[in-house]
Amino acid sequence: MLTKIVDEYLQANSEAFDSISRQLWERPELMYEEHFAHQVITDFLEERGFTVERGYCKVPTAFRAEFSFGRASSETERVLTVALLCEYDALPEIGHACG
Repeated sequence: MLTKIVDEYLQANSEAFDSISRQLWERPELMYEEHFAHQVITDFLEERGFTVERGYCKVPTAFRAEFSFGRASSETERVLTVALLCEYDALPEIGHACG
């Protein structure tokens, strides 16, 4: 069930993911200087209903985004939590070389 939901979401947003990927590739930014990438990614997430905290942990180019889909109906019921790590800084003189 979860795999199907994720697959459908990825398919529905594939053009946007490609666009973001190209934009970041064409405009590499070094660690702690990724202001363009930060803006593009956080705007994308907010447009899709995520709650975004920019400047997370007092790092201007860091963010935390959260999307809630339903709530636990009781104190004992668990809800699914998924975490993703985004690394969008580039390397000096190389650019985005890590994949």
